[in-house]
Amino acid sequence: MLGASLAAASAPSMTALEADLRRVQEEQQAQLQAQRDAALLAEQEAAEEQRRRDELTGTNIVAIGDSVMLASSDALRTEFPGIYVDGAVSRHYESVPQILDETDASGLLRNYVVLGFGTNGPSDGGGDTVLLGKIIDRIGEDRTLVIVLPYGDRWYMPDAQEEVLEAARQHDNVHVADWCTAAREDPSVLRADMIHPDPPGAVKYANAVRDALEQSFAGEKSIPDSCGV
Repeated sequence: MLGASLAAASAPSMTALEADLRRVQEEQQAQLQAQRDAALLAEQEAAEEQRRRDELTGTNIVAIGDSVMLASSDALRTEFPGIYVDGAVSRHYESVPQILDETDASGLLRNYVVLGFGTNGPSDGGGDTVLLGKIIDRIGEDRTLVIVLPYGDRWYMPDAQEEVLEAARQHDNVHVADWCTAAREDPSVLRADMIHPDPPGAVKYANAVRDALEQSFAGEKSIPDSCGV
């Protein structure tokens, strides 16, 4: 009888101990699961970052533009080693179709195409009101197209800017490299003509291209409402 009483007295204590151990074990399992989840997430993020770096390497990018791009070419090559840059003075959109054909024939029309024009007028300045659309179609939906938003005080600049913004609104694969805002917010990075970048400005130009490319990679798109001067 005494033994039964002792067993009965000790039973609640064992039950409480078991409950406490179960609680500790569940907490430990939750902590371990959280650690495993965090490690998996970190691994996935690292893999995604590596994939982004591999994809957005210069060997996947071709840049074609006017003298502003020419002034930024060294910065672009530094930012994207292996990039193919073709910038020239006084170049207008009218030259782009032929350049694209030649670039394609040379095997250099890569997955990411950057166009930097507008300094010498909007695309319809030569009389072809649908030229930019033809250029976008020629590049193709299977490529990502980044168009640099031009900056300057020329009378035609609002039209040159708006057509870039409108192209990004209308085409999923078109993204805006907002050089205009970078130049407007810090004109000290411009040369005396207040259009072409100096070396620090060229870095900002390349950074604007980088931002647009990373948006495209992430499936995002930022289109400024406007820019101005």
